[in-house]
Amino acid sequence: MSISCENNKYPTAHGGNLGIFEPPTQSPGPRVFAVAFDIYSQNPGYIKLGICIRSRTPKSFIKVPDSFLGTNLKLKVSYDSANKYISASVSNGNMTFPESFPYDLSDFLPPKVEVGLASSTGQYVAVHDVFSWGFKKGTAAQAIALYE
Repeated sequence: MSISCENNKYPTAHGGNLGIFEPPTQSPGPRVFAVAFDIYSQNPGYIKLGICIRSRTPKSFIKVPDSFLGTNLKLKVSYDSANKYISASVSNGNMTFPESFPYDLSDFLPPKVEVGLASSTGQYVAVHDVFSWGFKKGTAAQAIALYE
């Protein structure tokens, strides 16, 4: 999931850059906040759920067991504007792995933003099925059922 400035000029990124970020040489990076679920981690035995700001390199991440691969997962992302805290969690219904990071998004993002999903695998192949997703600002979100 990513949130960026409205009408953001996306780079011609590809491969492992989520289609959002240029290679790491770009500075300071696009005004993009993202939660990344890295299934091709360099560390065997786990995958990463990370909070990314202006870069595909997470500012903060949690290790999630690689047994989560191939299962239906629920990813939740929230931002507490009063306390300036970003939170993300992934759950398979039995176990939940939360991660959070203090950051003031009000200084970073304008009032109008674009919300979306992005995915890339570099040289590998992966299938990601999104069954539903929702977005809310201040009130309860209505889930959008993509598959019934």
